[in-house]
Amino acid sequence: MSEIDADFDCAAAAYWLSVASKSTPEKNAALARAASPLRDERAEARIPDSARQPTLNDLDAPPLDVAHRRRLTP
Repeated sequence: MSEIDADFDCAAAAYWLSVASKSTPEKNAALARAASPLRDERAEARIPDSARQPTLNDLDAPPLDVAHRRRLTP
C-alpha cells in the first residue's frame, strides 16, 4: 500500500468514525467500515521485511545448568 493510499484510508476511517459519533442507527455499520482499513493498515505495518523475525523464544537466554555452575568467588 502506498503512502497516499494509507493516508486516504486513514481519512476514510476518520470520516466513518465521525459519522458513527453523530448517528446512532448507523453506528455499528460505520464502525465496521472504519475498523477494516485501520485493522488492515496495522496488519500491514506488522509484516516484517525479512522472511523470519526472531521470536521471544529465540531471544530468551538458554537455561542455566545449575548442577554444573561454578562459583565466581573462591
